[in-house]
Amino acid sequence: MSTSPTKQQIKKPYYRQKYNASWENDEQFKGWLARSKKGQYFFHCTSCQFDGTAGKSEIEKHAKGQKHLKLVEGCKSQQTITELLNNSVHAKLENTVKHSEMHLAAFIAEHNLPYTVMEHLPKLVQKVCPDSKVALKLKCGRTKTESIVTNVIGAVGKISVIDLMQKNKFAIIIDESTDTSTIKHMAVIARIVDNNLLVRDEFVTLIEVEKATADALYDLIIHFFIQNKIPYKENMIGYAGDGANNMMGKHHSLATNLLKDVPDLFIMKCICHSFHLCASYACLKLPRFVEDFARNVHNYLNNSSKRLLEFKEFQVFCNIKPHKILYPGQTRWLSLLSVVNRLIEQYNALKLYFTSAVLEDKILNAQTVLDSLSNPFNLLYLQFLAYVLPFFVDLNIEMQSEGIKIHLVYDRIGTLYKEILECYIKKDYIRNKKLYEIQYKNPSYYLHENNLFCGGTVSASICSLLKEKKVTALQISEFKNRCLSFYVEATQQINGIYEKSVGNPGADYYSMNVRLRRFAS
Repeated sequence: MSTSPTKQQIKKPYYRQKYNASWENDEQFKGWLARSKKGQYFFHCTSCQFDGTAGKSEIEKHAKGQKHLKLVEGCKSQQTITELLNNSVHAKLENTVKHSEMHLAAFIAEHNLPYTVMEHLPKLVQKVCPDSKVALKLKCGRTKTESIVTNVIGAVGKISVIDLMQKNKFAIIIDESTDTSTIKHMAVIARIVDNNLLVRDEFVTLIEVEKATADALYDLIIHFFIQNKIPYKENMIGYAGDGANNMMGKHHSLATNLLKDVPDLFIMKCICHSFHLCASYACLKLPRFVEDFARNVHNYLNNSSKRLLEFKEFQVFCNIKPHKILYPGQTRWLSLLSVVNRLIEQYNALKLYFTSAVLEDKILNAQTVLDSLSNPFNLLYLQFLAYVLPFFVDLNIEMQSEGIKIHLVYDRIGTLYKEILECYIKKDYIRNKKLYEIQYKNPSYYLHENNLFCGGTVSASICSLLKEKKVTALQISEFKNRCLSFYVEATQQINGIYEKSVGNPGADYYSMNVRLRRFAS
């Protein structure tokens, strides 16, 4: 007899949920859900390192756990190896771009270019280098460039220079601004010897100046030293400046004030200013109308474009290059030589032009200039200056050389001194004397008036004028006496420099050598 099983006795089949890979794309499980290594019926949580039974409800239950939520939140900021490598390359590229922008900003500052150039320069670089990732990422305009120069390059450079001045011996070079702005500044340059015994000139700062007196400048310099904790009494060994009274005066100046704090301070006046003054004082012995003539010609022509065009026609007619007439600087910074050479070059064209201007326009200024052009001695003085001024200009240029010239300075000054002496003193007397022994003011040793040398061009012009009877012997004598006065004054001015540095073994030269030996030790 057989019996059938009841409903309670029949077991339902057990269904196990397999892991479904599509769950990984669900926003709720994305980033931490993965297949378990235990088998197809399990899931794995990469955040908790937990393996659970596969099933969406089980996964949802796990996702709501406090431990899981905390770990998932921490893993969001964690980068994968791929992302880490990509970010490292990106960071390296960004640093390269920053360095490139700083180099461009430094280039603008070094060459004194306007910041507005940077509105176009990065775009030009990108077009020139289209395959460069660095060039394509350059974004450095006017404002950013100015900020980099002021707040990055300038600030870091200033800190570096001050640190060197705090730890090493240094000398300061000071000069005041000569621009036409309403604010006057004083530039401070430091010549520093570092631990490797390398000497370099570093720009330190610009100090705003209200009063340019000796005491005011001294207070500003000392305040800067104290503010930046620079032990100037121990580390400062030298001071250089121009020849102005407030900078280098013998009785009361910035130099004398600094000497009170640093008794062994080495003081050096700018030799370029000194030779400028030598030429300037010597030029005062010549007639004033030469310089007035140069100014009148420039002022008459350069204030009118119409006159310049008319003058250009006369230049073409005379087969002369259409160069502009230059203006002599107010401070006579040896700019007179270039002006003189230009006037001599354009002399014939100027004479024809002003003759025409007087006949047509009948302007008084044109008549004044024409009178000077018609004066034969006007050209003679210009030719004399063209011969003698290169003595000072060439030496001045050599003194401004970036190379080391200290071993040549004394010989060059002596050579210049001797060349001028040979123009008006007998050579037999000079040959047997040392330079500092020559009595350059004694007329008994002067050459005869006819033998006074004023340049080959001047000598040829004098012979031509005398032959054509345009001048008299008395006028030539007066001209040569003026030239002689120029030579004597120039010799006297240079002698003051030469005696202190070379020829006279006096207190100044001895003191200089003692100080140099002391600083070297």
